Amino acid sequence: MTHQNDALKIADPLPKKPLEGIRVIDLTRVLSGPFCTMILKNLGAEVIKVERPQSGDDARFKTNDLRTRNVKALTEIMNGVLMTGTTDWWMERLNEINIPCAKVNTIADLFHYDQLRERNMLVAVDGEESYKIAGNPVKIDGVPEDETAGHYPKLGEHNDLILEDLLGYAKKDIEQFYQNGIVWK
Repeated sequence: MTHQNDALKIADPLPKKPLEGIRVIDLTRVLSGPFCTMILKNLGAEVIKVERPQSGDDARFKTNDLRTRNVKALTEIMNGVLMTGTTDWWMERLNEINIPCAKVNTIADLFHYDQLRERNMLVAVDGEESYKIAGNPVKIDGVPEDETAGHYPKLGEHNDLILEDLLGYAKKDIEQFYQNGIVWK
């Protein structure tokens, strides 16, 4: 004989909501954004609201058209918020709550990026060790990589080769070019 309590024991727990395990950062400020995140929360997402205290909805940003027209003001507001911490501080805060993020590097940052150094992606030019250029991105096991990029051509270094071999000028014509200042050595 089955008792009512036995039926409860074998019944499945409440089904998971479809967005359980998803974290949403809500940076919205206008009616449609908070409404959308409310729906996401009702579907099981964890919603973290990020807002400026006492800011409320700003009518300048209510629609995409208005945001586009007021992009300068919106950028100033966002920059004001972001400037309250360093890039490393923001990344640490976002990582603490498992929000995927990455720093947008400057060109100068790239020269200190561990992965580029480890993959030999920045190689010195012969004779100019402080001057680095992009290395070969293709890496093949067992194939040695160039440690330097060779040397870059000096001004006029290949003039004779180009003029004579590629363009077909005679040596006497090339000598005239030099004398007349048309090409330099």
